[in-house]
This record gives sequence, structure tokens and C-alpha cells, in this order.
Amino acid sequence: MKVVLPVQSIGHRVLERRQSLYEVLSKLPNDGVGFGLLQTRWRGKQIFDSYWHISRVKLKNEGTKGKAWGRLVWKGKVVSKHQEQIRGGLKYFWTTASPSVIPLPRHVPDGDLSSAPIPAEVAAKPVAA
Repeated sequence: MKVVLPVQSIGHRVLERRQSLYEVLSKLPNDGVGFGLLQTRWRGKQIFDSYWHISRVKLKNEGTKGKAWGRLVWKGKVVSKHQEQIRGGLKYFWTTASPSVIPLPRHVPDGDLSSAPIPAEVAAKPVAA
């Protein structure tokens, strides 16, 4: 008999189960379209302000497999001029960049996101001096 646990516990911390891109997308409203998602390994490498802005999703097998398209925002700048297919959806673990929707600006001059809205939880954090 196979036992599946929804969360893992390490000491006093409770960690969410590691999920593929498609598992994360299947749990979000509208299959994650409009959300920002990132690979969990990017945080371990100290890569911040980087995520995929999801624009289109096709899920299969109840959200365990599929295809996803989006625009890559890397270190605060839009890298993808057009939507492209996201690679590594099953190979790496993924999470949402923010619990709220991260809107991508309609007109991005030279890929600069300085005019983009800042998510509430990021704006509320004090800046360390």
C-alpha cells in the first residue's frame, strides 16, 4: 500500500510537497494564466525578481502533464519579446512567485519593469540598509 503525504515535516518547519510546473498550475485559478511562477532552485541560487509570467496553458492527465507558455522576467527585466514554451516543467520543482497575480505591463520599454506594479507582500517589506 502506497502512502502519500500532502506535506513534509522537517524539525519544526512544515514544507509544502515539491510540485512540477503543471501540478502548481492545475491548482491555481484559470490554470495559472496571469500568475508568476518560478523554479524553487532559483531561490537557492539567490536569483530574485525572476519568474515566468504565464500566458497560456494546456494540461493533461488531471494536471500532472501538459504544456505552458509565457514570458520570462529575469532579474526584473522582460527577456522574452513574445510568449514562448516553458521548458523543464517536469524536470524542476516550481512555486508561485507571489500569492497574488503579477500583472505584466502592456507596454514594456526596452524590457524595463520599473513601472510595473509591485505585489503587496513585496512592497510591505522594509528595505535592509
